[in-house]
Amino acid sequence: MHSAKYATSRRIQNAKQSERLIQKSDASEVRRSDEVMFLQSDGFFETHAPKLLQRLSCLARSVALQEGWLSKSQAERLQARVVEWHCQESPGPGIPDPRHYDMDSLVTVDVMCSEPGLDFRGGELRTLELDGRLKDHSFGLCDILVFQAHKYHCVAPVVEGCRKALVLEFWDGPARRCRHRCTSFEPDCPMRSPESPPRKLLEGCCPSALRLADVISAA
Repeated sequence: MHSAKYATSRRIQNAKQSERLIQKSDASEVRRSDEVMFLQSDGFFETHAPKLLQRLSCLARSVALQEGWLSKSQAERLQARVVEWHCQESPGPGIPDPRHYDMDSLVTVDVMCSEPGLDFRGGELRTLELDGRLKDHSFGLCDILVFQAHKYHCVAPVVEGCRKALVLEFWDGPARRCRHRCTSFEPDCPMRSPESPPRKLLEGCCPSALRLADVISAA
């Protein structure tokens, strides 16, 4: 296990501009108390936010090299395994297991898409340290946390409001377009994915994530 110093935070410029865009999300946005959507489905995220995907991929590779997590060849092979849109309304369970980790992935990138203390309360991202304590990490609007996927982490319950976050896992496998968290390293996913949700549903559920693309690309 690596210590919490390896959870690297990067703040995006123009955070206030991003906040305004997020708050203008469609009123019809679909919400449940605990919603996770797989935005890599059928290449949806790659098509709608290619610059954002490229920038976050480059960030994952550069941080992995800088921190010594991966060799240069390993970092160059990193591909997006899953792109998840997390939306939790209070009372939301968070991720209660303190020993949760992203199995078979190498690097995880989290982007906070809501303003803590304004849009929601609770929902702190925590990592389990070697001494057994849970450490809270500063994670504000438009902050990015990059950490090794095998590091134990959890999310405190959301007690008020709505917490939105974009989560990408990178692995030493092919870029995935299937509608699940793929476990196969084969060139093509051997599992037959369930029917993908209508594109309008995907677009309606994650306008905040897609609108971040323009802000981050301009930063």
